[in-house]
Amino acid sequence: MGYAIEMACISHKGKVRDKNEDNFYFQNNILDMEHGSMSGMLTETVTAEKVKAVAVFDGMGGENAGEAASYTAAEKFREICRIPRVEKSILLHITETLNRQVCWKAEQGRLGHIGTTATILFFHTEYAYLMNVGDSPAYILRGGSLKLISEKHTDEKALRLSGLKNRHPVLTQFLGMPREEILLDPHIVGMGMRNGDVFLICSDGLTDMVPEPVIQKVLIEQKKTTQMIQILLEQALSAGGKDNVTMICCKVSDNNVPQR
Repeated sequence: MGYAIEMACISHKGKVRDKNEDNFYFQNNILDMEHGSMSGMLTETVTAEKVKAVAVFDGMGGENAGEAASYTAAEKFREICRIPRVEKSILLHITETLNRQVCWKAEQGRLGHIGTTATILFFHTEYAYLMNVGDSPAYILRGGSLKLISEKHTDEKALRLSGLKNRHPVLTQFLGMPREEILLDPHIVGMGMRNGDVFLICSDGLTDMVPEPVIQKVLIEQKKTTQMIQILLEQALSAGGKDNVTMICCKVSDNNVPQR
């Protein structure tokens, strides 16, 4: 069975931050290193005879470091994302390549310690694959139920076990970690696609503002991916918009469309 995948992408700096440190990869598009909110959204409908990928990168660091990290990862991913098939060894190589590039950018630009999350979806034939490093979430809505399919690479569990409540969890894995400090271990999972599946990858500027039950309700009630991310953005902004918000939503249909 062939599937069509309706996709939409949006990025907004929020209502509090002066800069947008998020970036993405969407149908060969990324954001410039210095950017604010998108004036509109990107859309596309594709089939997946060849590997298709979308990605969200949430940068961190002082001064220009956050946007430098996320832009560097997005730019390098655009260069290397055209892969013939999806295999664990290939995904591990992509992670290592992106990590080296962000580390190199930090060194060359004398930016200090910079980093970015990476949450990447690959579609190929009848399967979807997720790879993530960091805490930018990925969800699947299937049969009316929303499920988190990414892994949160933070010390949240250790903080909870130790009883510490006055410190925000920090990332334990991200792009930009020198290999002598830690060997990256990305979360990788694959699954068969079904008609009606909705995938959402985003920066935590969405999930920190909008509870999962609300996200689930929006994804269930809206028919178009453009409507889904527009309403979710409005929800995040109305709740305070304390961080940058970037989303890519992909809806699976068994109706074939011409290959682009």
